[in-house]
Amino acid sequence: MPSTSVEHAAFATIARLLSCLVTESLVRAIFIPLKWSDCVGIGVVLKPPTSTVPGQNSRPCSQEDVLSIILLKYVPIFKAGSSDPRGNEIGLLDPLDMFPLMLVTSFDGDSGENEVRLLSFYAVWFVYSGSLRQQLHHGDLLSVVQRVFSMPGWSFPGPTVIKAMNDPLILWDQFATSINLDPSMRSDISDELASSVRWQAYSYDHPPSAPTLLSPSIDWEQSIVEGHPTHPVRVLSKSSQGDNSQMRSDAQNTPIFASHIHSYPRQL
Repeated sequence: MPSTSVEHAAFATIARLLSCLVTESLVRAIFIPLKWSDCVGIGVVLKPPTSTVPGQNSRPCSQEDVLSIILLKYVPIFKAGSSDPRGNEIGLLDPLDMFPLMLVTSFDGDSGENEVRLLSFYAVWFVYSGSLRQQLHHGDLLSVVQRVFSMPGWSFPGPTVIKAMNDPLILWDQFATSINLDPSMRSDISDELASSVRWQAYSYDHPPSAPTLLSPSIDWEQSIVEGHPTHPVRVLSKSSQGDNSQMRSDAQNTPIFASHIHSYPRQL
């Protein structure tokens, strides 16, 4: 997983955002089996304009049609009656099914920052899980993903540049722009996502006390560190001042941590 609390928090927010977009059918995601280390496949998340076209009637997807690519540890739950020739359509995208790495297609060349991010993912994930083989190089992963987009149903220039990206605000902006969302609403939700990253990072650095069997239900809910178990974008208040002292005060009164909708403190 990402190597700092802020990077870890950024991906946790990305995972919840993608889970919401896919599970609520705001975008379509196609599962494609892929063998790379412990990966069972990838989820190719399509941008909204492409998502509205039924799979059986769709033209080959171009690079501009792809919102993101997620590596999956487990086969997700599929939608019933999916008829996309490229693969099964994902009905439920669980953040816990994702490896902590999001990929995007790019027209720009590779960069040192991209290599550092990928190598950090390999090194740190191996330490946490012991499952990824240490000898794997980032080129192995990228070449396997690139081969997927050379198959029928995709129309990518070759070779397609695949990059790691760990910024939920960029992901949100690309989604919001593609549906022509009102700029003020787009900005408001972007601010909420940025706040979510800060709160999530704070929770990693200051984890709540573990509840006991005698603790009330609210203590159990407040002990959750990475969002609500069944509502990945659960409403959460954010600090109006944005300082850590306010975070410490509000953290005792708010369920943690998810994308925010309201900007006022919420008392339970």
